[in-house]
Amino acid sequence: MSVKGLQLPGYDPRGVLGQALGYATSNRGGCHLRAYMVAPEILGKPKLVDRLTFSGKSGLVMIHQNFGAVIDSLVMCKFASFAISEEECADILSAVTGIEYSSEDLLKTGERIWNMERLYNLREGFTREDDTLPDRMFQGDNAINRSDFNATLKEYYRFRGWNEYGIPTEDALSGLGLLGDENERVF
Repeated sequence: MSVKGLQLPGYDPRGVLGQALGYATSNRGGCHLRAYMVAPEILGKPKLVDRLTFSGKSGLVMIHQNFGAVIDSLVMCKFASFAISEEECADILSAVTGIEYSSEDLLKTGERIWNMERLYNLREGFTREDDTLPDRMFQGDNAINRSDFNATLKEYYRFRGWNEYGIPTEDALSGLGLLGDENERVF
């Protein structure tokens, strides 16, 4: 049972639907650490959300993915995010670098990282068809409703500024500072 070749960890996505979306859209496959949705869906950190609905999860997964990318870049333990907010991480980064960062700057950096990873995966042959779960998750008792999943995935792409195939649009990349003239392309 894997997504993009990485086996699913200990959290069954049929019981935590935000985690299901996180697994499917993770740039490295079925990883629970790219968007640790167990925190809000099970542990109630920072706030408990309904684990059995996709409603509201597209934006929440995106924020968790962006913040997770920053935490990885800061070489911090993911579990620090239970105790340290985006604002505190921005303060730490500002103190270390001498450059003033806001929490918005931090999340924008995470979004930039996430999109760069996505571009890399697209270049390596991953497509929209890889942003899914094993068929078994959509079958049998407690199955994930495939049409609800696909609608949420479509919404997730829209929130990210990607097209219907999961490809970042030029507008999205430009807004993240990832496009320049042909001689300055970041990717």
